[in-house]
Amino acid sequence: MGRASRRGLAVLCSASALILLYWAGSGGRAVWEPAQFRVVRHKDLDPVTPDNNVAMRSTEGGQTPGQQPDQSQGGTARARVLLVSYMRSGSTFTGDIFQASPQVFYLYEPLIYVNDDDYMAPTERSAKNRLIPIAFGIPHPPEIHNYTLDTLNCGFTDHNLRFLYALTYSQSTTEFDQCQKKLGVKPSNFGECGERLRERCVQSKAVVSKILRLKMWEVERLLREDPELRVIHLVRDPRGVYISRRAARYYFGDAPFCARFNADAAKSAELQAKYPGRILTTRYEDLATNPLGIAKLLFNFGGIPWTEEVQTTLVSMTSNADVQTTEHVFSTKRKNSSLTATSWRQKIAFENSWKLQKLCSSAMELYGYVPFQTDQELRDLNIASFTRDYSHVFFKAQIER
Repeated sequence: MGRASRRGLAVLCSASALILLYWAGSGGRAVWEPAQFRVVRHKDLDPVTPDNNVAMRSTEGGQTPGQQPDQSQGGTARARVLLVSYMRSGSTFTGDIFQASPQVFYLYEPLIYVNDDDYMAPTERSAKNRLIPIAFGIPHPPEIHNYTLDTLNCGFTDHNLRFLYALTYSQSTTEFDQCQKKLGVKPSNFGECGERLRERCVQSKAVVSKILRLKMWEVERLLREDPELRVIHLVRDPRGVYISRRAARYYFGDAPFCARFNADAAKSAELQAKYPGRILTTRYEDLATNPLGIAKLLFNFGGIPWTEEVQTTLVSMTSNADVQTTEHVFSTKRKNSSLTATSWRQKIAFENSWKLQKLCSSAMELYGYVPFQTDQELRDLNIASFTRDYSHVFFKAQIER
C-alpha cells in the first residue's frame, strides 16, 4: 500500500495496548468511525525502559510501520518528513530521536537564514520580506518554499549550501562541516564536500527537516507541491514555552506568539481536512509523558523503520542517570521527561499564566490545554494542565489508555 493512501491508521502495540493515529472531522468532512478501532487500555511508559519495547503493525494489512511505499504505486523510496514547531517546544528533543536512526538524513533548522517573527500575516509580501539574512549578509537568499523542497529532496547546490548553518547540530551534516574546514573549500565551490553531503542524503531512507520558521499557512504550498510529504506539527502549552524561553533568555512576545499559535491551530485544522492523514498533530506533553509510544507513532507516520539503536538512544535521553540534578537549559537529556513537560507550573507567575490563557485561548482549547482560574489551581499538580484527549479536527499522535 502506497504512503499516499494511508490516511486513518491504527497500529497495535502487542496484545495489551492500542496506539492510535486518530483523524476525525465535522461540518461535512470525512469522519473515521470509532468502530474501526479496537480500544484496549494502555499503561503509561514513563520513563522508557528496554522492557517496554513494543512491536507495532498496521491493521490495514500489507504495510508495517516504516515500510517504504511501493514504487509501482507512484511513491518514492525516500520518505520526506517536515517537523514544524516553535522555539522551546521540544523540537530539538524530537529531532534528536529521529536522527538516532542511521537511516535518517536529518536537517537542523535549514531556514536559520530567514528572518523569524512569531507572527506575520499570510501575504506574499511578508514572505519575501523574511528573505533578508540579518546576520549573514549573503546575497540572493533562496525562496523559502523552493529551498525547503530542494533540501528535502537532497538538492544541495553550491549556492543553497551557503545558507545551510548549524551544521554540528545534526550528525548528517557534521561531516560536511568538518570537510569544509579540513579542505578549506570556498563557499562558491564546495566540491568534494558538497558531493559527499548529497551522496549521504541520497543513500538515506528518509529525510527529516526540523523547521521553526514556517507558519502553517506557508506549509500548504509544500503539501500541494510534494504529494508524498508528511508534516508533524509539534505544539506545546504556551505557558511552558514562555518559561522555557525566559530560562534560555530568548525573546517572547505574548501577543505575537499567541497570534501565530492561534492562527496555526486554525490553519492546521483546515489543512488536515484538505490533506487528510498528511499532517500529524503532536503535543510535546504527550511525547514527554510517553516517549516510547509517541516516538514510535511518529516514525510510523513518517514511514521510517524503528530500530534498537533508536530505542537505546531514547532510553538514554529520557531516563539518563548521568544527568545532573539541575539540567542544562539546552540539553535534550532529561532525568524525567514527564516532569520536565510540566515544571513550568512552579515557575510562572499567575498573572502571566492568566494573560497567556486569554491571548492563546482558541488554540489552547483545541489542543486541550487547561486554563487555571486561581494560583492554587496552577500550583496543584494533582490538577492536570492538559486533557487526555483533544479536538477531533486533528489527526493526532495519541495513546488510548
